[in-house]
Amino acid sequence: MPEPCMRYRIPLVGNPSTDVALRSKYIAAFGSACYMSEAGTFDCFGLHVALQG
Repeated sequence: MPEPCMRYRIPLVGNPSTDVALRSKYIAAFGSACYMSEAGTFDCFGLHVALQG
């Protein structure tokens, strides 16, 4: 069974919801972690996987 992971919101600088060039930069940097929500906001989320040693 996979280890649980936590999603965390990546803080964004500027307003990529309305600035297409800035949105493109975030998508280039974070890929599929960024998306436009149904509410019209642009969000990026990452995963933090707990590693056991």
